[in-house]
Amino acid sequence: MSTQALLALDLLTTILVAVAWVAAAVLAAHRGATANAGKPAPVGAGQSGAESQSGAESQSSGAGQSGAGQGGGAEGQSGGAGQGGGAEGQRGGAGQGGEGGAVGGRVAAIAVTAAALGLTALRVLLVGLLAQRGWAFVQEKALLSLPLLVLPAIAVVVFARRTSVLPAIAAACGAVAGVVVTLVVGYPATFFNSVIVVALTVAVFLLIIGYRRPVAVGLLVAALLAGPGSALLSTFTAPLHGVDAAPLRLASAALGPVSRFELTASRLASGAWGFNAQTPGPVLRASKGDTVEVLLRNTDIEEGVTLHFHGYPVPNGDDGTAGVTQEAVMPGQQFVYRFAADKAGTFWYHTHQVSHAGVKKGLFGALIIQERPEPGEEVLIFAHRLVTGAASRQVAAGTPVTLRLINADDVTHRFLLTGVSWRLSAVDGTDLIDPGPVAGKALRLAAGGRYDVTFTMPEGAVQLGVDGQPRLGLSAPASAVEMGVPDLDLFGYGKPGTAAPVAFDRSHTVVLDRQLRLMGGLPGYAYTVNGRTWPQAPELIVRKGELVKLTVVNRDREAHPMHPHGHQVLVLSRNGIAPTGSPLWMDSYEVLPGETWEVALRADNPGVWMAHCHNLKHAAQGMMLHIRYEGLVPNYHHHGDNHPE
Repeated sequence: MSTQALLALDLLTTILVAVAWVAAAVLAAHRGATANAGKPAPVGAGQSGAESQSGAESQSSGAGQSGAGQGGGAEGQSGGAGQGGGAEGQRGGAGQGGEGGAVGGRVAAIAVTAAALGLTALRVLLVGLLAQRGWAFVQEKALLSLPLLVLPAIAVVVFARRTSVLPAIAAACGAVAGVVVTLVVGYPATFFNSVIVVALTVAVFLLIIGYRRPVAVGLLVAALLAGPGSALLSTFTAPLHGVDAAPLRLASAALGPVSRFELTASRLASGAWGFNAQTPGPVLRASKGDTVEVLLRNTDIEEGVTLHFHGYPVPNGDDGTAGVTQEAVMPGQQFVYRFAADKAGTFWYHTHQVSHAGVKKGLFGALIIQERPEPGEEVLIFAHRLVTGAASRQVAAGTPVTLRLINADDVTHRFLLTGVSWRLSAVDGTDLIDPGPVAGKALRLAAGGRYDVTFTMPEGAVQLGVDGQPRLGLSAPASAVEMGVPDLDLFGYGKPGTAAPVAFDRSHTVVLDRQLRLMGGLPGYAYTVNGRTWPQAPELIVRKGELVKLTVVNRDREAHPMHPHGHQVLVLSRNGIAPTGSPLWMDSYEVLPGETWEVALRADNPGVWMAHCHNLKHAAQGMMLHIRYEGLVPNYHHHGDNHPE
């Protein structure tokens, strides 16, 4: 069973076991109340008085009446006996009915308790199976949820022959606490929030059984104030993120030819936003060895803009992340970005100010750095909600063709090329080693990612489809393609290079999840990193020159395409399986639900760098953190006009 399925089943079991234990506790309490109410009242003294009075009357009538009268008296006594028998019959019927109800209640209570115990055992088994997939999947379950559930459940079994309802109530409280731990606490369960959960559980238990109510109420109030109160306080005491970026910028007197560009952000008549009155924005094309200089102006984007060069190792001061490396560029303002084009490949740029809205509305474009002028035909294909329709062009047979595929959307897209055998020559701007010919397979491209696909134009037509929709026709009109083919597995594609590193200077674990959290002081179902939301998410501290191992665990039920700024990572493994093909250097890698990725990062670009899910809606709801080099001083602030998410 997949990890994703185990997580879903564990969540379902957590809810069901809470329902079962609450029902078992209610039935046990009802059974106890019924048993107490059905106990007969003492009647011995009353019956003795009645019998004495009846005996006296009988003796009196026997002394003063004739034999016939005695006979009548005997008949009267017989009639009285009959009435007494009727009363006894009524009492017997009532007793049989009460006994039958008690038996039925007892059977129901036993059945529900047995079901609750069975579900408890199932939850223990599921947590054990998840633990084999990684400690990050079960930490709070094993250390907090299960003890609160299992210990009272054991007491229910041990004291099964007694009539006490307390173990069942305790198990119910522990089971409900498990739901709270799953939805609210999550990973990691710290000592502080563990104490709060235990205190809440104990307080509710004491209130239910009516024991020391003042103490229980005080405990409950203290726990409720400590939990949300500390969370609310943390939103106002977030660390100041960012750096003094001035020393971390390329000097204006950089060597090499300078490729200068100007980009002006503005609102378009269509309602979209664009650079230089178009979306996507113009292609920024330079040669390797150039110095790239981009002047950004903001005409009327009131929310502000910046430029982030996605996947390119620019200096930290030119990363374009508002509130982290610069202030947002507001209407009427401008900013100059400058970096050395020392890496060839396919990249892209986009705003990183209110990016979940700005990129969606059209503030993006392509950045192409070429090793040398490349012969043949080049076609740039964006996957984005605003880039629709199909294109076609005539290409002569034998012409080298390069397709540069860029996913500027929030979600993964599938590309399928038909009519020709092709090669995937580069991933995220890095060439693969000896990529082989491919046909009949689709390319799954994560949000933010790029693929370079190369082939030689055949005699016939070539079609490119995106998610089944026609996008490009070469030597023929574009037409739909059937997407019912498997995806190319990058882990086994190409030839291996040098051995992957096994020794690291530092390691970090990044756990992705979705939990109830405070965002902007208000509760919401947030996307979390190690249990927190940005800007409170824990930073990943590194030192220049270190080789850092990152373990990224997705406990959520959605995919998360993770993107570290300023660096690429080398993929070490996915779910414990290492790549067997070409080394995969990526800056946008998709961690599916239940997956665990291990990647290596070389800390060779000092600064404070954003790392986040590139489903930008997820980033806006908390799934961001920072990679921070030691010794850097905070400077910019996430406040006012600065909103990088």
